[in-house]
Amino acid sequence: MSASVSKDAKGLRLDIRIPGRNPTCMRGKRLGIGNNQAAFRQVAFHVNNLIGALQVGGCVPSETQVWLGGAGDALYAKLHKIGLVPARNVDRLLLPYLREFVDDHGKQLVKSSRQVLGRALAHAERFFAEDETLGSTDLQRALQFRRWLQGQKGQRPGTLMAEATINKTCRVLSQAFDHAVELGIAKDNPFGSRKIPKSVGGNPDHYEYVSRDRVLRAMSLCRNPEDRILIALGRFACLRLPSEIRDLRWEDIDWEKREMTIRSPKTARHGKGSRKVPIFPDLYSELRTAYEAGAKSEYVLPTLRKHSNLNQRVKRIVKLAGDHWKKTNQNLRASGVEDWIRASHPVQDVARWCGHTVKVMFEHYSRITNAHSASDAALKAARGVAQGAESCPSEVVVPVVTSAILRSGKQESPDADAPEDFCFSESADDECELVTVGGDSGDHLSMDLIGLEPTTSSMPWMRSSN
Repeated sequence: MSASVSKDAKGLRLDIRIPGRNPTCMRGKRLGIGNNQAAFRQVAFHVNNLIGALQVGGCVPSETQVWLGGAGDALYAKLHKIGLVPARNVDRLLLPYLREFVDDHGKQLVKSSRQVLGRALAHAERFFAEDETLGSTDLQRALQFRRWLQGQKGQRPGTLMAEATINKTCRVLSQAFDHAVELGIAKDNPFGSRKIPKSVGGNPDHYEYVSRDRVLRAMSLCRNPEDRILIALGRFACLRLPSEIRDLRWEDIDWEKREMTIRSPKTARHGKGSRKVPIFPDLYSELRTAYEAGAKSEYVLPTLRKHSNLNQRVKRIVKLAGDHWKKTNQNLRASGVEDWIRASHPVQDVARWCGHTVKVMFEHYSRITNAHSASDAALKAARGVAQGAESCPSEVVVPVVTSAILRSGKQESPDADAPEDFCFSESADDECELVTVGGDSGDHLSMDLIGLEPTTSSMPWMRSSN
C-alpha cells in the first residue's frame, strides 16, 4: 500500500493503491494544491501515514491529524471516499458556503450563467439568517424558501416572480447542496426532494411565431446595414443573440458551400465550442450585399458586437415597423427553427445547426405557426372524409403489410421476383379494415390494420354464418 507522486501529460498526480480497492488518482487542481510538487509530496507523506494506520489498526500520527484539520473540503472528501478518514462533523455556515460555491463555480461559466448564480445567492442572502448552517437546513426550511420566492416581485411592475425563475433558483441551491454532500460537509440535500420543482421548461405563454413577412418588414426599416444583418442572423440563421454574433468574422463564412462557422460561448464548456450553420437565401443576400460593399473590419458586426443591449435595439426596430412580439430575440430564433423543421429538414440536422439536442429543440423552440392550426387540421380532416379522400390509400396499406410480412418471416424480401400467388389485396367486404395475404393456395394471413395483430374467430367477420 502506498501513495506516490507521478507526472503525465496533464501534470502532477497522486497515485494511491490500497489492496482490494481500485487505484485512485488525484489531481492538484481539484484538490486545491495546484501543480506544486512540494505540496504534492506533503500530501503523499500524510496519506502514507493514513494508509499505515489503516493497515496496522493504529493511531494516526499527531502531525497528520493536525494536517487533516487544515485540509480543504475537496481533499478531505476524496480521502473520506476511499475510506482513509471518517466524515467531517463540522457543520458549516450556510451563507458563507453558498458564497464560496458561487464564486468557485462561476469561474467556469459564461457571464449570463454567472448572473443566474449571483441572483440565486442574492435571494438566499435575503431569506436565510447568517447563523443558519448546512445541517439545520432541512426540507421544511427549503419549502419555506420556495414559498417565500413565490411571493417576491417579478421583473415587470405588478407581477410576481416567474415560476421558471423560482425553479432555477431552487436548482442552484440544490446543486450547491449536492456539492456539499460530495465534500462530506452535509448529510443530505433538502432541495433534492421532488416536492421542490427545479425543472426550467419553456413557457408557452411567451411563445410566438414570427413570420418571415413580419421580419422582412422590420428589416426594411433599418437604416443601419448591421441592424439588418443582426435580425437576419437571429431569424434566418437561428443564432443566439448577442453571444453568438460577437465573434462572427467574414473568414468564418464559406460562400461556395453557403455555410458559416459559429462559435458558441454557451456550449463551449461542454466541448461544443463551434458548429456549422447553413446560409439560406434570405440571409445570404444580406451578408453578400454588406461584404461586396467593402467590409472594413474582420468582424461581420463590428459596431453591434460591442452593444450593451441588443434586445432593446431590436425591440425599437420592431416597434418602428408597427409590430410587437414577446421575447423578441428568443422568438426570432425559435421561429427560424420552426421554419427549418417544417421545411422537412431532418430534425437531428436542425438541432445540430442550432447547437442543442432534439429534446431541447422541441421543448423550448418549436412554435405553432397558426393560432387556429388545431381547428384547421380538424376541418381539413372532416372535408377529406366527406369527400372520400384518403380513407384507405393503397400506397399506405402496401408498405404496412410488407413490413408486417418481413417481421413475420414469411418472405425475406418480397419484390418483383416473388411468386405470383404472393400478392396483396384489399378486402372490399371489410372496407379496407382487413388485408388478406395469399392466393389460390389458401395460405392466408389476416390482419387488423389498427394493431397488425392476427384476427381470431371472435372477430365478427371471422365468425361462421351458421
